[in-house]
Amino acid sequence: MHWLDSRFTKNSWVSTWVFTLLGSALLPGGMEAAEPQRPNIIVILADDLGYGDPRCYNPESKVPTPNIDRLASEGIRFTDAHTPSAVCTPTRYGLLTGRYCWRSRLKRGVLDGYSPLLIEPQRMTVASLLKANGYRTACVGKWHLGLGDIEPTDFGKPLAPGPNDLGFDGFYGIPASLDMPPYAWINDQRITAALVARTAGSPHNKAGRFWRPGKLAAGFRHEDVLPQLTAKAVSVIEETAKEANRKPLFLYVPLTAPHTPWLPTDEFHDRSKAGPYGDFVAQVDATVGALADAVKRSGMADNTLLIFTSDNGAHWTPKQIEQTGHRANGPWRGQKADIWEGGHRVPLIARWPGEIPAGTTSSQTVCLTDLLATCAEIVGSKLPDNAGEDSVSILPALRNPAVDKPLREAVVMHSIDGMFAIRQGDWKLILGVGSGGFTPNPDKKPLAGAPPGQLYNLAKDPGETTNVYGEHPNEVERLTALLTKYQQSGQSRPLSNAPQPKSASTPAVSRSAHPNIVLILADDLGYGDLQCYCPESKIPTPRLDALAGEGMRFTDAHSPSAVCSPTRYGILTGRYAWRTRLKRWVLSPWDPPLIEAGRLTLPEMLRGAGYRTACIGKWHLGWQWPTKDGKPVDKKNLGANVDFSKPIGEGPIARGFDEYFGDDVPNFPPFIFFENDRTLGLPTARKLKSMHGHDGPMLPGFKQEDVMPAITKRAVAFVDRQAKESPKRPFFLYVPLTAPHTPIVPAAEFRGRSKAGLEGDYTVQVDDTVGQIVDALKRNGQADNTLLIFTSDNGSPGYLTNEHQPGAILEKHGHRPSGPLRGLKADAWEGGHRVPLIVRWPGMVKPGAKCDETTCLIDLMATLGEVVEKKLPEGAAEDSLSMLPLLTGAKHDKPLHETTILHSGDGTFIVRQGAWKLILGRGSGGFSKFQPAKDAPAGQLYKLDADLAEKNNLYNQHPEIVQRLTQELEKVKGGPK
Repeated sequence: MHWLDSRFTKNSWVSTWVFTLLGSALLPGGMEAAEPQRPNIIVILADDLGYGDPRCYNPESKVPTPNIDRLASEGIRFTDAHTPSAVCTPTRYGLLTGRYCWRSRLKRGVLDGYSPLLIEPQRMTVASLLKANGYRTACVGKWHLGLGDIEPTDFGKPLAPGPNDLGFDGFYGIPASLDMPPYAWINDQRITAALVARTAGSPHNKAGRFWRPGKLAAGFRHEDVLPQLTAKAVSVIEETAKEANRKPLFLYVPLTAPHTPWLPTDEFHDRSKAGPYGDFVAQVDATVGALADAVKRSGMADNTLLIFTSDNGAHWTPKQIEQTGHRANGPWRGQKADIWEGGHRVPLIARWPGEIPAGTTSSQTVCLTDLLATCAEIVGSKLPDNAGEDSVSILPALRNPAVDKPLREAVVMHSIDGMFAIRQGDWKLILGVGSGGFTPNPDKKPLAGAPPGQLYNLAKDPGETTNVYGEHPNEVERLTALLTKYQQSGQSRPLSNAPQPKSASTPAVSRSAHPNIVLILADDLGYGDLQCYCPESKIPTPRLDALAGEGMRFTDAHSPSAVCSPTRYGILTGRYAWRTRLKRWVLSPWDPPLIEAGRLTLPEMLRGAGYRTACIGKWHLGWQWPTKDGKPVDKKNLGANVDFSKPIGEGPIARGFDEYFGDDVPNFPPFIFFENDRTLGLPTARKLKSMHGHDGPMLPGFKQEDVMPAITKRAVAFVDRQAKESPKRPFFLYVPLTAPHTPIVPAAEFRGRSKAGLEGDYTVQVDDTVGQIVDALKRNGQADNTLLIFTSDNGSPGYLTNEHQPGAILEKHGHRPSGPLRGLKADAWEGGHRVPLIVRWPGMVKPGAKCDETTCLIDLMATLGEVVEKKLPEGAAEDSLSMLPLLTGAKHDKPLHETTILHSGDGTFIVRQGAWKLILGRGSGGFSKFQPAKDAPAGQLYKLDADLAEKNNLYNQHPEIVQRLTQELEKVKGGPK
């Protein structure tokens, strides 16, 4: 069930959308988790609201702000709070990253609606920090930090990287300011309606109804934006409160108001005595009240930290002050964009019952970049040195407004023109003359004999009327040196300067050199199919053999299940699938998603570490199929009520992948290719009787033999594209192949290449696919920084053709797909779940190495988490343990797994501990035909170091071992790890 599924109505302004909640991304190296206090955290960021707009800051304000005033009376009001920049984009960058934006590529000005993402995808944000600590994270509002990685942004494609790549589970809002095109709603990574129209814009006028000309989405109305964002944010709070065993919520609500265009709805007209601007501020106040009321109504108020602030000062000129008598920026000089106080001193109010004393005031000098460090301290985490470089926790001031020791050494501010100011104590130094922003000033260059900068003592001169630059050269020199230090050192907060922590057994992996990760998962490929595992194999596999020679070959690696869907679930979640609703076999055609919404997945974890993520191949983990009648899929009638013209939900894109291409399941309908969340065309035909698989709809002309070549081509193209477009951004490429699973349809060039029939030929094609991907990595210079993993989802059934005749390949061709192991795919015996596992990682994995320790594919998630220095949070990857010590050859005193739990096709449990293996059943548990004797034991016990072929059942001879392993199973079933 979706966390949020709100319906759009004319009255509520709520559009249909769904947040993809994928659990939490993980913490970068150096993040030390303590026992956290985890309140809900809601941050409301007004747009261009001034210090003097709320009456709790300016009793003479011409705008009634009862809700903001009430918030102040229930919490703390900061009187010396600053934005890091006097304009929008750089402040938003600083607020989310804890880093001054002038350290990024944006040195002045703001982004437009078509700019690429400004925040570096691998950079920690408030959202990714809190997500790592178990929070659901959502952004509702104005983004204005860029979308995608090319300029201009292509709004016809997924808008990635974007908010979802920076720690937000869900995003709903607009691309940039409400006066910047394109004018469209975005739901996560896509616009909700095409840009089919164009607006001529609205020129500046007295009513402030300004917006620029540009493209407009169907149905988009500027007047609807603030009401719709309000309703959406309220629905997030309400839906969160309804969740059973819900996670704490981080909700970031960057409003579009009172920035131009000033468009108060009818109910707010003449609500103020400051014209349309003041009326729009009154509507912002109502939005704050609606969110605060939703928190209280939902029973969340006592455990919610609610923060209200603004991204810069108000765009309010001296002439408007004269006309209305309203001082939007209070007593401060200047306005939005200026380096003077009116440009960056803003309201900052926080309410947190039981933690923040009500009705208090703090004069601490603070900055909005401090949000990251504050949230880190709240949840008990220590920021690593490569995150939040300009963020200092203000939690001491929140809890004790009387604290008089400065929390910050200094604060740096920036104007729209790129003019710097630094504030320390009472002193403020501006490195330039004039406003640096919107306020006209004829003296943009120093006059003859005039000072080149500005220095003010704000305690004596809060209005910045008297420049004492020439009178205090020591202060100028001192503050200039401090600013220079901040600029050159890359940080302004004190750092630990301690090395990144290392585990006792594993060398740390450099964060600056996170490898690309390629995971190739064959489908039904056996332990004995590869010649590097079984020299007697009848199948030539030169590329895989070479891969083993360049990396490490595991000889005792296991899939968590002996069949497909549950193994894929385990790989992508680090959790045994038998903990889900799927207790045996695999998903059937038209089944709903198996991976739970909100569960952390491998791609989501890596995306949280800055990776571009792609799945190319077979999914087989279910979809939320849209239907024409709103009813469940009509399986009996071959999915006749499925509406293929609509997006198909809860698939790879909703589980952490930025992009997907594949055919879902090669022998299941619909027989068609998928791209992201849609089918490529409409399956209006019906599967041919000559084709293998379940009956159902098919794209006209679809051929099953085209699937593997298409997957290969797409995977290679992804590698080429990443090298060209984003060479510095690491990527995760998951390639779940469709071969050598049925339908066994090797391309013509591979037929006859093996001595094991068509299935052997199809395995040769798998080998070739691996080779093409490796060649692409090498051709693009990426091979040396790529961790490449090859394995299989279970053992081989040993089919000859598409007919289900398990083991026939041995009888016909003398080929042993399981090598020396007993059994086949689906079986509880080793042939069902012991699989090839090869890992190549130059510089980290020794070439030609071999590992004989028992491992499981479920461990890939914890392993890759450690590779990218991510700590798995509680409630995620519960059964995954890191294999990194095995890969790097680090010394370790005890086996990685004390106990490994495996599962056969029919749901038979297998318990492996050291050399001992217990099967809680009398038969194969899968495809192999086996009839136990009437007096056979109730289960099977084998000692694999002496009996790898599982011929000698010791169940009756060692009841103490049976009892111990059975108890181990019950312990694991009762809890994780």
